[in-house]
Amino acid sequence: TSISILYTPKSGNLLTYLDQSSDQSSKEWDNMKKMRKLLALILICAIVIASVSLIYSRTKKEKIEELSEQAKAFAEKGDYERAIESYKKALEIDPDNADILFNIGLNYYALGEFWKAIENYDKVLQIDPNRADAWVEKGGLYLYMGSYEKALECYDKALGIDSKSVDALIGKGLVYSWMGNYEKGIECYDKALGIDPNNVNLWYRKGFIYYTIGQYEKGIECYDKALGIDPNNIDAWIAKGSTYALMKEYEKG
Repeated sequence: TSISILYTPKSGNLLTYLDQSSDQSSKEWDNMKKMRKLLALILICAIVIASVSLIYSRTKKEKIEELSEQAKAFAEKGDYERAIESYKKALEIDPDNADILFNIGLNYYALGEFWKAIENYDKVLQIDPNRADAWVEKGGLYLYMGSYEKALECYDKALGIDSKSVDALIGKGLVYSWMGNYEKGIECYDKALGIDPNNVNLWYRKGFIYYTIGQYEKGIECYDKALGIDPNNIDAWIAKGSTYALMKEYEKG
């Protein structure tokens, strides 16, 4: 009786059950194999995409470098318009490249197209507001256009980012000098000299302020400082000679 119960219709056929279990296991195994193949395919696709992206990125970078070198070569020859053209081609590849925009600004400045230069420096500062060099260049343009207050704002922005920016201090000193505020001009140059005491340009400019306000001896001291650093500095020699001439010490000039 116990044996017959195992094979009653209610309990089912054991062999059939085993066959069904085997079929189910086989299907699960097939599904697993398909899943593995799919995952392998996804992995291969990801690797291919990453490789293509890397190659494209390298090609893109190389093209930008090539165009930038081309632009520099044009600029060195004084062909600023073609330099700008090359930089603009590089910009088409990477529109948010602040360095390219900065260099375009420099070339517009060289062409005397100050507003176009300012426009490019503004784009640089939209991308990176902490570019002190862009604030300095923008300040220089406002200075040459006679917008002294705007120039001072730009130089102060630069100094807020980099308090040791000698270029910003020189620019600020120039603004004050051109405004006739010679005391503040000297103050800016002294701050800059505290950072870079061997800056010939600074000693020359400080000497020129003393020359302008008639303090000739102090002016000569500054020119001597400049010549002590660079004995072949023609501007300092000429300024020193001119100062002695005004002092009527012709034998020294």
